[in-house]
Amino acid sequence: MRSTSLVLVFALLGLAAGCSNRQHTGGGFPAPDASTDGVDAGPGVEDGGGSSDAGAADAGSMSDAGAADAGSASDAGAMDAGSTSDAGPPDAGTVACPGDDLGGALGDSIATGSTAGAADAVAPSCGSGGGPDATFLWTAPSAGTFTFVTNGSGFDTVLSIRSGDGCTGAELACNDDGGEGSRSRASATLASGDAVVLVVEGFSGATGDFVLSAYEGVPDTETACTDGADDDVDGDVDCDDYDCDSDPACTETACADGADDDGDGYTDCDDSDCYGDPACTETECTNGADDDGDGDTDCEDYDCDSDPACIETDCADGADDDGDGEVDCLDYDCYGEAACGEAGMCDSGSDDDGDGRADCADSECTCDAACLGSDPCPGSTLGGVTGTGVATGSNVGLCGFRTGSCGGDGAEITFEWTAPSGGTYTFDTIGTTYDTVLYVLDGTCGGTELGCNDDGTSGLTSEVTVTLTAGQTVIVVVDAYAEYEAGAAVLNIAGP
Repeated sequence: MRSTSLVLVFALLGLAAGCSNRQHTGGGFPAPDASTDGVDAGPGVEDGGGSSDAGAADAGSMSDAGAADAGSASDAGAMDAGSTSDAGPPDAGTVACPGDDLGGALGDSIATGSTAGAADAVAPSCGSGGGPDATFLWTAPSAGTFTFVTNGSGFDTVLSIRSGDGCTGAELACNDDGGEGSRSRASATLASGDAVVLVVEGFSGATGDFVLSAYEGVPDTETACTDGADDDVDGDVDCDDYDCDSDPACTETACADGADDDGDGYTDCDDSDCYGDPACTETECTNGADDDGDGDTDCEDYDCDSDPACIETDCADGADDDGDGEVDCLDYDCYGEAACGEAGMCDSGSDDDGDGRADCADSECTCDAACLGSDPCPGSTLGGVTGTGVATGSNVGLCGFRTGSCGGDGAEITFEWTAPSGGTYTFDTIGTTYDTVLYVLDGTCGGTELGCNDDGTSGLTSEVTVTLTAGQTVIVVVDAYAEYEAGAAVLNIAGP
């Protein structure tokens, strides 16, 4: 802190030089000081040109102990709008929101750019959270409904509209995938001169190059299905738009004329429009003819799956009842039949399905309760390792001893893992080849469940996030969604 005597000296020098007080102007910054003598006008008096200053506010000082400073390189003051190191509260004005003023521009590509490296100024109500965004001020040139789209952008976008000329106005609309593919489309009805802020960002924090377009009077649906135009600017034209599914111009009206009536590239029975049409159905399943011309005759045609002539009606008579070349239990029709399953009767002492293997000697009994050995949990110990692919393996030939609260009825792989430090950890099965269920148990294989997930953020793989203390041991269970799910498994662990 500067001494009182030094302050008085500078004050007297300032008065002697004829310096006058300056008042702050718009934006919270002091107005420029016309003085060029480099001497400060004294404590409590603002000055825009001093190179050393004990005053309360200073716009140019290189070292300053004042309460507010708009330009200091090192500052302990209470508020600073431009400093590179500051012990005060967050700076005001570091993120310009909205950014560019687009006026009332209409048409294709009224704004382009990239959100990579941008700040997160606005949080939309849709699109799985916020992320870097680009913001624009736009003013309605007339009264009407205006539609904004991000078609042509290079990433999965989210588009929102806020009322007013600032970024804190009410959200009028928010959209994730209403445009072309994963691009966005949002509309607002405005009066002439109404100002809105358009916010472009990415789904779940994605970034990339964006294109923003604006149109007036765009309908919500494809109004004409043969005009060659994308009427609702959603990226789908005419019959490619779901809005046109029921339009006669987009329907295969004759399923046996050899023509692509709706011009979608599929002719007659190859077109889904003809599904169920008599011309596309195997109407007779024992006449030896390909009635629907799809290349499959009689029982070989899926149309005949439920026809009595195509079902193995007796799974223990030694006959090929449906003439498909597969007898009794070798026929898929007999799957689950008592005559074809040892499972459920694995302690009967007899070969129930007549395959020459009785009870636990039959592979169908491997995971039956009567044949299960001791629980192999945990299968392996991982220590406290983190990263991608910290563990791999296969559940083929394994059994299921437990089920998580969110599912898991198949064969499981278990791991013991210890947190190397306190914090939040995320476990996932991204890279696994089958549908997984992942759950984390505290301490032991019979411990309390800390988290469970079936389908996470990447397809049919799973993701669980838990907070652990340093040295806490958990059991990570990579389970299969169903008994028939099997393959190669991958466990990834990300730490704090």
